[in-house]
Amino acid sequence: MPGLDVSAGLVFSDETHAISAAVGEQGVALMSRQLIMDELEEGRLVQPFGPEFEGKPFFLVYPESRRHDPTIQAIRDWVLAVPGGLCTLMN
Repeated sequence: MPGLDVSAGLVFSDETHAISAAVGEQGVALMSRQLIMDELEEGRLVQPFGPEFEGKPFFLVYPESRRHDPTIQAIRDWVLAVPGGLCTLMN
């Protein structure tokens, strides 16, 4: 994605910290669904698209309140543009 600095921002060595940051509206996360089931079920995070990837169990999640944030939308659009149609929107 032009202009995206992947070295900017926070980096976590522990997935629970990444989940906490996403819940705290500090960014987005690609996570294993098993790790975020409680957050999804309780509405603290949303999974904006699917399907689940066999062998690649990661999801882009973010707080519903940031759905229209331009940065979130840019990352979401980038992930959805993966060649081969691997990603689709979830309702």
